Amino acid sequence: MLVTLGLVYVVGPLSVLVAFVDDNNRSLYRKLLIALLYVVWASDTGVYVVGKTLAYPYYHPLAPHLSKN
Repeated sequence: MLVTLGLVYVVGPLSVLVAFVDDNNRSLYRKLLIALLYVVWASDTGVYVVGKTLAYPYYHPLAPHLSKN
């Protein structure tokens, strides 16, 4: 299961980037690439907001000697 997920994770975006140079479907793949970048941006922002909201009571630095707080 994890091997398949990893394969899709690597090959999926690469196939979109390779197909981006195809002249017949250039506008479709441009839209897919922009959608992919938007999904990555939205997920990173969501993880940051949820992490800041929920992790405060459980905050424990991984390396306390490096933390300035």
